[in-house]
Amino acid sequence: KKKKKKHNEIKVFQKEKENMIGSGPSVLGPDWTDLTRECLIDIFSRLSMEQRSTGPLLVCKTWMDVCQDPSFNLVFDLEDKFPSLPSSNSWLWGPEFEDNIDSLLRSVVDQSKGALREIRVWR
Repeated sequence: KKKKKKHNEIKVFQKEKENMIGSGPSVLGPDWTDLTRECLIDIFSRLSMEQRSTGPLLVCKTWMDVCQDPSFNLVFDLEDKFPSLPSSNSWLWGPEFEDNIDSLLRSVVDQSKGALREIRVWR
């Protein structure tokens, strides 16, 4: 009798688990692998370069390939890369900072594969 009770408890637990998670992907959440490349590009284009490199770029190879699509680098806006600094903090704008910006620009140009059309700079 004790064994039968244990068996029934397991069945109840399994049934509750099925009810909680459902039996198909629609209950668990969308299957992101079904999204087209164009749809992913549209979604990822709303992210900054930093967000793409710390988020979807690290999810899977398909998403990494999409994040590296040249269309993300048609226009590169440097304005948000420059902090608003008073002239008293001009020491931050030294050779190391220039090297970082140069490296960033080279990376964007390389990733654009010739598609880069505009670079917006800080005024």
